[in-house]
Amino acid sequence: MGTQPVLLVVLQCPWKRGKLQKWHPAVWRKEFRASRTGTCLFREVLPLRLYRIRFANANPLLADMPSGVFPPDAAHIKRRIRAVHQNIILVCGAVAKESLRKLVPGVPIVLMPHPASRSLSKETTKKIKKRLVRRHSFS
Repeated sequence: MGTQPVLLVVLQCPWKRGKLQKWHPAVWRKEFRASRTGTCLFREVLPLRLYRIRFANANPLLADMPSGVFPPDAAHIKRRIRAVHQNIILVCGAVAKESLRKLVPGVPIVLMPHPASRSLSKETTKKIKKRLVRRHSFS
C-alpha cells in the first residue's frame, strides 16, 4: 500500500485561545483540537483513515477573539501549499476561500462553511465528508 494522499485544510485565522497567546504550532494544535472548529472537523468532517491531514491558516496573524478576521495572506498560503504538497484542499469559511482557486490550479478544492458556524448542520457536514471520501478514490 502506498502513502496516503494529503488533505490540506485551510482555515480562516487563529485566535488567542487558552495558552495560545503567541504563535506556537504545538500549542495551536492542542487548542485547535479542543475548539468548536476543531471538534466539528475531527468528529464530523475529516475522513482521518483516508488522508494525512495538514492545516494552514489563511492568515498567520492571531486574532484577539474568535470573531476576529484578517484578509487572506496570499504569500503565507503559497508557502504552506509549497510545503505540504496536497492532493486535495478543504477550504473552511468565506475568508479562506478568497483567491485560493487561483493559487492552486488543478488541485481539487472542496468548500465548506466555517466549521464553527451555528448554521452548519449535521446533514451538511455529512455531505462534505462524502465528497472528501469520493475524491479519495481519484487521488
